[in-house]
Amino acid sequence: MELAKKSSSMALKPKRKIRKDILHENIAGWLFLSLNLIGYIVFKLIPIILSLIFSFCSWNLVSGIKGIKFIGLKNYIDLWTDDVFIKSLINTIVYAAVTVPAPYSWP
Repeated sequence: MELAKKSSSMALKPKRKIRKDILHENIAGWLFLSLNLIGYIVFKLIPIILSLIFSFCSWNLVSGIKGIKFIGLKNYIDLWTDDVFIKSLINTIVYAAVTVPAPYSWP
C-alpha cells in the first residue's frame, strides 16, 4: 500500500512539470503572437470599423469630432444616384472583364 502511494505521488510530479512547461510554451506563443495581433487590430480592424461607422455620417474634418452628424444611408443614396460614379463603375467592370481573362486566353 505504501509503495503504491509513493509510486502514484512520483507519477504526479512529472505531470506537473510537464504542465508547467506547457504553460510556459503557451505564454511564449501568445507573447510572440501578441505583436501581430495588436498590429492587426490597430492597422486593420479599427480602421475598417471606423470607416464603416463614418460612412453613415456627415463630417467635416475641420469641425472636429463634435461636427459628426449621423445621416444614415444618405451617402449611399447620393453615391448610387451620381452619374460619374455609375460611369466609373461601368468602366471598372469592363476593364476587369477584359484584362483579367486576357492573359489566360493566349497560349
